[in-house]
Amino acid sequence: MDGLPAAVREHDPLTGVLHKTDYDHGVPVGKLINDNGVEDLKYILYNHWDITVKTSFVSESNKVRIVGFEVVPHSIAPGSKPSDKAHKPLYMSDLRDDNPLKFTYTITNINDPTTLWATRMDHYLKFGNENIHAAAIFLSLAIIAALVIILVGMMKRGLNKDFVNIAKNKLNLARRR
Repeated sequence: MDGLPAAVREHDPLTGVLHKTDYDHGVPVGKLINDNGVEDLKYILYNHWDITVKTSFVSESNKVRIVGFEVVPHSIAPGSKPSDKAHKPLYMSDLRDDNPLKFTYTITNINDPTTLWATRMDHYLKFGNENIHAAAIFLSLAIIAALVIILVGMMKRGLNKDFVNIAKNKLNLARRR
């Protein structure tokens, strides 16, 4: 929205409690959870999203700018409403052909005077695991180093051939005289 990626704040699908203060990449469509035991792994489907659009007023103007875009996914079983605090999650095993699946969302607009237009991307730096970014940087540097080594090898081979040809030409000119 307005060039900003969605910042996803995940919650526990059974209790509804937000368990992270940082953000995740992308909007998930579901999750594998452990429900009531070690061997009882179930897939839930997120079919409702609470979308919060954070805006900030431009000083000395009546314009409003979008400075944030957060999404909180929820899994809501048929018959429950998104506004219900305690609702049963929608398990993938409960899906039936005769029961239509509904996807819903709510949009909330809040004014966030603490986030300025210039700093709107700062909270996206808190996305998940920063080691992935470091690994991507190191991988990029390794690829660049490999390409430089290949390029230096090709140039060295070409320059050596040129120097050998120049030396041969000088030798041939010296013999002709």
